[in-house]
Amino acid sequence: MVAFASANYVSTFAATASSLISTPRGIKVINTGEVYVLGTSTARLASFSADGTSATTITYGTSLPGTPISFVATGSTVYVTTSGTRVVKHAVSGAGTTQSATATLPTSSSTTDIAFQPNGNLFVTKNTTLYFMNTDLQVTATGSLAAAANRIGADNAGNLYYLNSSAGTIRKVTFSGSTIASDTVIVTFGVSISSHKALYVSPGGDMYFADATGTPYISKYSSSGTLQWTYVSQSGDGILSSLSSMTVDANGTIYVVNSSRQVKTYSQVGTVTGLATSVAGNAVTLTWTNPVDSDFSSVTIRRSTSATSYAGISSGTLVTSNVTGTSFTDTGLAEGFYTYSVFSRNTSGRYSGGAHATALVSSTSLVAVRSPLMYWALNETGATLATDASGNGYNGSLYTAAPHLSADIPADIGITNSHSFNFVRTGSQALTVTRPVQDDFTLCAWFKTTSVGAANQHYQTMPLFDSEVGGIGSDFGFGVGSSGTLLFGNGNVTLGADPKIQGTTRVDTGSWTHTCATRRRLTGELAIYLNGALEASGSGSTAALSAKSTMTVGGGTDGGVYWNGNIDEVRVYNSVLSSTAIAALANGTFMTDPVSSGSSSSSSSVATESTSEEPHQSNGGSRRGGVPRADASSLRRVVTPSPKSVSAAPAVREPPKNPVKPVAVAETPKLPEGATVKVSFPLQVRTCRRVEKQFVGNAKMKELMNTRLQKLLGFGCG
Repeated sequence: MVAFASANYVSTFAATASSLISTPRGIKVINTGEVYVLGTSTARLASFSADGTSATTITYGTSLPGTPISFVATGSTVYVTTSGTRVVKHAVSGAGTTQSATATLPTSSSTTDIAFQPNGNLFVTKNTTLYFMNTDLQVTATGSLAAAANRIGADNAGNLYYLNSSAGTIRKVTFSGSTIASDTVIVTFGVSISSHKALYVSPGGDMYFADATGTPYISKYSSSGTLQWTYVSQSGDGILSSLSSMTVDANGTIYVVNSSRQVKTYSQVGTVTGLATSVAGNAVTLTWTNPVDSDFSSVTIRRSTSATSYAGISSGTLVTSNVTGTSFTDTGLAEGFYTYSVFSRNTSGRYSGGAHATALVSSTSLVAVRSPLMYWALNETGATLATDASGNGYNGSLYTAAPHLSADIPADIGITNSHSFNFVRTGSQALTVTRPVQDDFTLCAWFKTTSVGAANQHYQTMPLFDSEVGGIGSDFGFGVGSSGTLLFGNGNVTLGADPKIQGTTRVDTGSWTHTCATRRRLTGELAIYLNGALEASGSGSTAALSAKSTMTVGGGTDGGVYWNGNIDEVRVYNSVLSSTAIAALANGTFMTDPVSSGSSSSSSSVATESTSEEPHQSNGGSRRGGVPRADASSLRRVVTPSPKSVSAAPAVREPPKNPVKPVAVAETPKLPEGATVKVSFPLQVRTCRRVEKQFVGNAKMKELMNTRLQKLLGFGCG
């Protein structure tokens, strides 16, 4: 079999164990897919869910007798070696453990490691001494190794492999019963290894060695000691900086934990590239390029009906498997969003990480999203200010220092997007603008960061949006809390409190992320959306949030915390966007509705109260005699659907050269938020057909819908 060229970065766990354990010493994957990380704490270890979205503390029922050095895990049992040459056995149950056995070894050396024998018993080494132990930690035999063992592992044939760091070698030990038959060098590094981090041995005898001496790297060797590949620390997501430990699961996926208690996964199977989708009717066609790897076998495709993409082969709905070509058509789909994850497979049955793409199946493939009241594209080459592309005049100015223009941008978000703004916390960089909203509103942005806020209060986040005053006032803030999750809140003067809602997913991952926060004044309802899906909801103040006349982006006016990372595509709406519209913004499957309607004749910096998710009159821009105004952002900046996620899109019309002729509001109705655009039928006819079909036989609901249509669009369906 031809060896793989290298490992490939797959994903970074959304959760970290930064608040759960101290410096990591080891990482293991148990048969449920759960991941354990051992730290130097004598009181607890950390557990990650198999999908990496959550991390919890496991508290030892009996504190460890010394600082943990290494461990192994099987099922619900962990065996830990500690300083003081102790070995302990703990049975894990939920978030706690019960100590069931302990052993003390001679104290001539604290250099110990532990590995499983193929019969389920244990190898434990201390310097040159090898101990055979049963699962109750009773020593059944001993042996003497040819050199000191710093890291050990064992294969299913009963052979032991160990690193001798001073000589820079890996040795292989064979046995006759409990007697050492041979102890030979099979790998020579040529230098001493001063910062070895892990030695994992697969059941077949392949060795994976992690080292942080100089530039961190992971190498794979065959059971005979032949080097198969070396993965050297990469830039960006694939970095191995601060490497603390490494392990490999039964599928060949490599897990790495760093000193920040962050877990990353790597695959040994090449990932497909160039994955794209196209939509025709109720079918989605996927195309891709297979990896250039002589060991490639086929691809497996899975999908979800949301913005969720899957890092593992076992998640989502199976679409098809064993595809050897470079395209596949998924048919018979209902209208809605779909995220596809494509995994390549090698001849050994191991899978790569997923390549991901989204698609929208609908009558037009695009969702109409109302025009924002304030829109910062953050594409101003050579400029330091954020221009309001909505045409409503909410241009940004410097709050402190200017952020930097960056070519690092989110991909496939449905628009022409060339730059973002990079904010540096130590430079106190932020922008300010006249506060555009106070009642019903939606705040949206793309961001990328690895930093967090000072605390989990809305006035102490690392803020995306901040309109905060000192003390408890009618203010608001939305950003990243100290736990790395999104937090949104406002001041409630009546209660003398600062109510907040907080997400559960860590967003300080260094990946581009889309978020929106919504607030409805009538009920005080607050909501946070993450990558198009509802992340958290709750209640806050019902007062107008008008305590401060300005709003900052990237800076905290009260907590003093500044953004660290990138921000792009800032949108502020003076209404509560529907979940459909927010999902479309996150997935790049939207077009900005170019027409507003209503009878308001005034311009204001605050929002009109609304009790519906449907859009109402925008207060931004001038209005005379009820004449609808083309939204400036849709005329200046064409919203172009990504070819990866949409099919035929409605043509974008050039702005009229002559003034718009006044017409009755009912003749140019505004689309409901989240409605799909279909230019081949009049809106009223199409809407009434849908109402009749949806509520056939339900006169009460039809009457209710007609009332809402009359109020919002100026027509009913009879």
